[in-house]
Amino acid sequence: MNDTGYLERILSLRDERNNRMKTNPLSWFALIGLFRLEEGENPFGADSTNKIILPEFIQERCGSFNLANGNISLIPLPNSNFMINAKSLEIRFLRNDRDEEPDKIEISSLTMMILRRGENYYLRVWDKDSEAVKNFTRLKFFPVKPEYQINARFILYDPPRTIKIMDAIGTDSESHLFGEAQFALDGSDCSLVAEEAGDELLLSFTDKTSSDTTYPGGRFLTAAKPKNDCVILDFNQALNWPCAYTAFATCPLPPNANHLPVRIEAGEMRYQT
Repeated sequence: MNDTGYLERILSLRDERNNRMKTNPLSWFALIGLFRLEEGENPFGADSTNKIILPEFIQERCGSFNLANGNISLIPLPNSNFMINAKSLEIRFLRNDRDEEPDKIEISSLTMMILRRGENYYLRVWDKDSEAVKNFTRLKFFPVKPEYQINARFILYDPPRTIKIMDAIGTDSESHLFGEAQFALDGSDCSLVAEEAGDELLLSFTDKTSSDTTYPGGRFLTAAKPKNDCVILDFNQALNWPCAYTAFATCPLPPNANHLPVRIEAGEMRYQT
């Protein structure tokens, strides 16, 4: 392996990630709220009498998100100046993040979207002018170490196994395990179960660094599907779940089987302002 070319590629990927965090108006640093919607009316605005309260709303009351049997509509107050998907607001049922094209509702510097987690619905709010966005500089990474690009033996599950994955807000959902990657590191036998994620594998894990230098809730990496019972795990590309940056994310927690007994001093570290 050309270590120089590999180093440049990993550093380039990290620069791209930093740039997305800085420039994307819907980055994780722009999140300012996550609110569970209750059946019926959910009035929102800056005033404390609303169910959904944020000082960033430009009016004391902006309107209401109405939930009825899984259908959600936005009923604005006059002169609220909402946009939906960059067009004038139309009164209809809103598409959530589980739909193919979720609706983005905009007012002033804020963007909102409906999330569905299990049987519950939430309102997620971003502010492109948030203090976290303004204060962001760079993410923190371990130095690139080519030895953390590991060839692992892959055990295919045929058929795939079903597993329940819990998320940070207590909702569980079903996922499919494609198989298991087995490897040795620092004298320890290790294994990670891999979820199928489109054309790739998703491996969510914690390791001994979770107690001090990496995000306690775990990290993840993706990998190409195996060839000849072998998969390449590149821990230099391990990344934090969004919950490392904000309390308003709904990240999945690593499967119980994916708590590694070693230190993986590679990839992204804890975020510190």
